[in-house]
Amino acid sequence: MRTLLAFFAACLSAFGAITTDPPTVARSMRQGWGSYGWPPTHPIIYPKKAFITVSGTGAWTTVVGGTLATACSYGAACFTALPASGTDAGTVTVNWNAQGSELLAVGVYTGTVTIAGNVTTITLTVVARQADATFSYPVGYPQGCANSWVAYSFVDTCTIANERPPSESFSIPAQGASYTDPSFGRTVTRITAEGQALLYSTLTAFNADNTLVMTSGPSVELDFFNLSGTEVYSNKSRGDTTFTAWDALDPDVYWRRVGDHELWKYALSTSTDTKAADYHGIYTTIANGGTADISDDNWWVFVAGTESLVCAVNLNGLTTVNQSSKTYCASYTALPLGTFTNIDFPQVSMTDSTSGKRYVTVMGLPAAGVWSVNTGTGVLDWERYLGEKPQQNANDDDGVCEVGEVCITQPHCTLGRDASGNVILYVAFEDIWGGSQSYQSTLQLNKGNDIYRPVEEGGGMRILWAIIGVHDQHLSCNGAGYCSMAEFGSPWGIPVRTITGATQGKPAEITTSASHPWANGDKVVVDQVTGNTCVNGIWTITKTAAATFTLDGSDCTGGGAYAGGGLAGTGALPTPSALRGENVVAYLNGANSFAYRTNHHRGKIWDTPGMGSYGNTPMTNISRNGAYIAYATNMGNLGDTGQTSNELAVYVAATGLGGVAVASATKVTGAPVVTGGVKVQ
Repeated sequence: MRTLLAFFAACLSAFGAITTDPPTVARSMRQGWGSYGWPPTHPIIYPKKAFITVSGTGAWTTVVGGTLATACSYGAACFTALPASGTDAGTVTVNWNAQGSELLAVGVYTGTVTIAGNVTTITLTVVARQADATFSYPVGYPQGCANSWVAYSFVDTCTIANERPPSESFSIPAQGASYTDPSFGRTVTRITAEGQALLYSTLTAFNADNTLVMTSGPSVELDFFNLSGTEVYSNKSRGDTTFTAWDALDPDVYWRRVGDHELWKYALSTSTDTKAADYHGIYTTIANGGTADISDDNWWVFVAGTESLVCAVNLNGLTTVNQSSKTYCASYTALPLGTFTNIDFPQVSMTDSTSGKRYVTVMGLPAAGVWSVNTGTGVLDWERYLGEKPQQNANDDDGVCEVGEVCITQPHCTLGRDASGNVILYVAFEDIWGGSQSYQSTLQLNKGNDIYRPVEEGGGMRILWAIIGVHDQHLSCNGAGYCSMAEFGSPWGIPVRTITGATQGKPAEITTSASHPWANGDKVVVDQVTGNTCVNGIWTITKTAAATFTLDGSDCTGGGAYAGGGLAGTGALPTPSALRGENVVAYLNGANSFAYRTNHHRGKIWDTPGMGSYGNTPMTNISRNGAYIAYATNMGNLGDTGQTSNELAVYVAATGLGGVAVASATKVTGAPVVTGGVKVQ
């Protein structure tokens, strides 16, 4: 009988019994904020999914148990194990509950998944959350700012009285003039007249020794100004309008593409133009989209579209004789997910201090790609796709971008290095909640497939600070650990209306071409009215009809008759949330990273009909040593739409950094007061 029972047991095991694998699963997670409400409680990246393989035949169900079954979401489970039932072989996915596991304190937690009597033990280690980057200010600043977010010490709402000129407290400076930013204390100098813009945020406008700033004039020529606002060189050839950058080592030289396939370098002081590379007959055309800067050790990148190649070129000593030995390429057709399309933002890095690799990144579809320079073979080696987009149902969370998964494609980002020499992508990471929350972050390329795992777990993502809501940005980084960021001005159009009439009354009454949004007691700027110029200025108004309002306290009975023109716009407007409309510089030094809000860039866009939202972007970029930022702005001028470079001028702000240790002031939460700091010059 015992022999027969053993035989039946063996048959059940071979043909009917359900078994599972693995018996244990270990996961880690960056600590969340630990409470519901606002600020958000998100841990930013949830633990990786786990997969339990079910083998055998027969029906089965899953049962979740252990501490993790009741530790989250007011007693609910921290994870799910689905499907909840099945028949025969299959896979059960362990996924972490959103707005649940982020409540866990630092520690080790266990749970179980039981399937037909087989137990898989789930262990979750919650690791301590590194502090956000410290926001620092000179002594006596910030001014006019109040903090209302205990968890986010940097989230100040800063009001500039009568922010958009003309105003009682601020006038647009003349070329060469400087002022101190009223909120953050940094010196800002206007270096150009209107009609000058910057090439792009990812391209530094500063030459190697910060003596010149490269700008683009109204005829697309290049002009060069010193930091005092004097134009030193003018009307220099830009060559190709999307393929120009400063030499990183020689302050007298800039590079550009000429024609479709030549690289030239130009020495300003001697007006010497030298052809350094000629790819005629090799590549049909070369391009880099106007977003690829020269690395701090003088490498550049381009794409040869007809030949489907991405290439990095060593500019040091480059000549038409040795160009083949200094150009490293790879095909972007024979890749795991097929041919690249929608190529954007090709960039090349300095050498990574940990991996020893020089990386080339290209944003595009179906996923962003990463290569490295192989000086031994003379080509670019394929590294990987940038990675899966975290927290997507279709993904398996192994970090590898595969067919059918949602991958990182074309984020707004730039390459740089942190203070330790690790190559990073500077990017705003949008969390699982989409438009409600994003985080200024760095992604360390040498972490491979763990690039999107938090550094607290040994991954490559370092969270610097939270951004309340999601807004587009312009970003710039260098190889010395400094990056700049500027939000795209006001996150919505500022109300402005065309004036069609202005009475000679006491008070004067303004008529607008369309209904206006203002109510009694609002402050409104009236500008550019001709004839009855008495009405120009900033006024508290009384709404008299849908398209009219009077100017409180005005007496224009002796003014001239309205002769036409005029705009009316919202008066003083607080910066509505942290970092919007501001230039921010970060020093990337691991857990000791810190940031400076240097100044309000004052770039504004108005909601007049037919206008877009891109022209007010300041294109802020940083010098190679971090000492200065340059940006283009309309300074909020009511008569400027911000849509064309003719309405912009270039400004330079001192960051107070520049490769030296900076003593930080500490802001008292809840008040615009700074104590205990050392003044930063």
